[in-house]
Amino acid sequence: MNHVPHWVLVLFVALLVIGLRQSRTHVASRGRLLVMPLIMAALSLNALIRLFGADAWACLFWVGALVAPIVVRRRFSACVDAVYLEQERKFRIAGSWIPLGLMMAIFALRFAATMVAHMRLVEGGGVALGFALGFGVLSGAFVARSILIFGKAYGRRDSLSDMAGAIDAPRPFDH
Repeated sequence: MNHVPHWVLVLFVALLVIGLRQSRTHVASRGRLLVMPLIMAALSLNALIRLFGADAWACLFWVGALVAPIVVRRRFSACVDAVYLEQERKFRIAGSWIPLGLMMAIFALRFAATMVAHMRLVEGGGVALGFALGFGVLSGAFVARSILIFGKAYGRRDSLSDMAGAIDAPRPFDH
């Protein structure tokens, strides 16, 4: 652990603070709801490629694992509570420990993957596939949660189309 850069601890604390803030009811913009899952997905894919190379199978496993939570998201709709605040054009999201858990899991997985790759603890493509699955599922859970928030806030069970068009689409409550 003596060779771990200091910025890793700073990143851990930053993620911890962001996650703890998510545990309380808060207000978030559309952009913030879209950006966090995209950042976490991009960081996880970046970690996979940087540590294990651009292996086609690992990337395919990552995509499949990313999509899986999105496909089964309706089973977890009870875990999300959100309301769209029309006048503010923001979302009020009930506090949840899920974002903190996901961020800490991605951080721990990235840390473990870095240790495995740099210390050459395990050789072989199976290791990359395992990390690809882990990174993909955790990132997909972030995306699925945002989709559920959009759906709950707009009064639907969930809404993938609302999230996809959220950046420049007309707002559903504007007349």
